[in-house]
Amino acid sequence: MSFEILKINFAESKLPKFKEQKQKGFISYGEKNDFPETLLEFYKRSPKHGAILKQKARFVAGSECVIEGNDAALKMLDFVNPYEGLHEFKAKIALDYELFNGFCFEVHYNKLGQIAKFFHVDFSRVRTNDHSEYFYALDWQKAKVDEIKKYPSFNPDEAQPFSVQLYYHREYDAGLGVYPLPPYIHGLQYIEIDVEIANFHNNNIRNGFSNGTLVQLFKGEPTPEQARKFERKFKDRTTGTDNAGGLIIQFNDNNEKPAEISQIQPSDLDKQFLQLNEAVNAEIFTAHNFPPILMGQKADGQLGARNELIEAYEVFHKSYVNSRQAKLDKCIEYVANFVYPGVKISTQDSEFIGMDYVGLFQAGIVTKNEVREALGFDIIEEPTPAPAQFSEQEDVTKWLVTDLEVFAKFGESAETFAELTFEELTNDELKVLAIIEDNPKANIQELSKGTEISEKEVVKILRILQDAGKIEWTNRAIKITDIGRGDIGDSGGTPKIELRYKYDLRLDAPPLVPGGESREFCKEMMKMNRLYTRAEIDQLTQILGYDVWKRRGGWYTVPDSSPAIHIPSCRHYWKQVYVRRQNNG
Repeated sequence: MSFEILKINFAESKLPKFKEQKQKGFISYGEKNDFPETLLEFYKRSPKHGAILKQKARFVAGSECVIEGNDAALKMLDFVNPYEGLHEFKAKIALDYELFNGFCFEVHYNKLGQIAKFFHVDFSRVRTNDHSEYFYALDWQKAKVDEIKKYPSFNPDEAQPFSVQLYYHREYDAGLGVYPLPPYIHGLQYIEIDVEIANFHNNNIRNGFSNGTLVQLFKGEPTPEQARKFERKFKDRTTGTDNAGGLIIQFNDNNEKPAEISQIQPSDLDKQFLQLNEAVNAEIFTAHNFPPILMGQKADGQLGARNELIEAYEVFHKSYVNSRQAKLDKCIEYVANFVYPGVKISTQDSEFIGMDYVGLFQAGIVTKNEVREALGFDIIEEPTPAPAQFSEQEDVTKWLVTDLEVFAKFGESAETFAELTFEELTNDELKVLAIIEDNPKANIQELSKGTEISEKEVVKILRILQDAGKIEWTNRAIKITDIGRGDIGDSGGTPKIELRYKYDLRLDAPPLVPGGESREFCKEMMKMNRLYTRAEIDQLTQILGYDVWKRRGGWYTVPDSSPAIHIPSCRHYWKQVYVRRQNNG
């Protein structure tokens, strides 16, 4: 009796090869130009992988966008195109960024050839040659030549009225071609296994847990052609998780040996899949460099307490999210600067879990009403001391003497300095540097107002100063460097330029009523004739318990106004002056 032994090769991995090759004017994305489609399939079919990607994209997009440096750019918060604001737009490209390690968007120009709006473009549908132009198709496997849309690469200098260009970003990796590799590239095999595990259990349920039953019917030794045909049918019907729990039947003539029924799957295959699932789970989180505790999964010995969650959240943001946010923001900021010079875009993160307000209250860091407001409860009205009234001279003198004594201990006599006029201070860069030295948090509008230079010119000056290493211009502040400080500092026996504040009459102050006079506080402050730094006035605010910048001489009623118009400050203000220290020696 002879036996024919057949070797049957079971299902191979479905992973595509990441290979770039030139075809039809563009470079294919993967050996069959389907690599991004495979990544999308894994995103949709792998529960663990899909959930991690969504969470990472949410972290990168943040809770809201912050725009600084150009007030006109604030409109982007609500409008980057007719259908969405900046945050909605960022959420879309953040998901592409995490899926493919790249993103792209259309840049539309108006009739003047100026940038007018942005539109997200599905990164998986874009192909390129050498990044000089791009190609878009809904389905690359079926697309005809006339169905492929072409884009020029983003370049405002070559833009035409009503034209559209494509801004394309990809992350660098060693040995990379024109397309990016996903950040989780080393975990693709385990992600595929996760998909197949789910498929296995699904088909086992659909087939009634029949456990892969084989019915053998004996007809003798087949011919080589029959054997090959049987091999093809057997492979098609038994390999892969799509056939989990299937039943195989082979028919037989009536006069031959009766049929035998056998089990072809191990009886504990479901347990093997469960064990494999644990290993796959760990490898997928490792490939994403994502803390499992942030998805509600605790490791052995881990309590999952509040502090552990917060620590994991902060570590993941510092090691991964912050750099991705910065890159995404910089790309949008780069394009937006062609429309809104000086604009700075950043991302505001939301709290991963709520603040421990009870603990903060018990520690005396926040008040009861601050806690109630944060938690959405009504504020409890508490009795407050009646505000000071300044209609009667005696009410003013209650705080006049002590406050004036405090003011007298700060600042320096104006006679110590020589005040510079704008004509004397001809270098606009020096004006800007002097204000930055005084107030690193000054914004474009404040710099423009203080220097009497247009906002557009201020932005140009700031860029020049930054390129020269004289300032460090970040999203939150403008810091003067030692090089910049040298420009306004002592040199050649000339004292440095300083920015000080003096108590002076407002230019728009209404005249006093006939026979009227300024309050004693204001008269005494004018007599003292002292110049203060910003830091000193801030310190006075802390000592006196009220905002010195705003209150000045107290409440003021505009003369002859009906009904009476009350202003929470008097006819005086803190005038900004540029000075040099007098050289009396």
